[in-house]
Amino acid sequence: VIPLFFVSFAIPNGFFVFWAWVCLVVSVLFLIAQLVVLLDFSYSWSDDWASREEDKYTTGLLVCTVAMFIGAIVFIALSFVYFGKGDCQLNQAMTSIPLVC
Repeated sequence: VIPLFFVSFAIPNGFFVFWAWVCLVVSVLFLIAQLVVLLDFSYSWSDDWASREEDKYTTGLLVCTVAMFIGAIVFIALSFVYFGKGDCQLNQAMTSIPLVC
């Protein structure tokens, strides 16, 4: 591992520009994959609990849904408080987009 550390200093800067673009593309693909897994999990969980037709599972599903909506609202509010300060309109725009959608 130590020799790799010293060899990394010999890599030209142009490689890191290329590597930044590779990382950008791969990170977008990774985020899409995470969204698919999260949506699949949430639909499976909802179908499983809704199919049991017992009051405790229906209540549990409702409580979890309300808790996640409250968590999303708190997250957006904290994003405005911590990231929407000052004159940075990009942060304010990125925080406002989930409210519009």
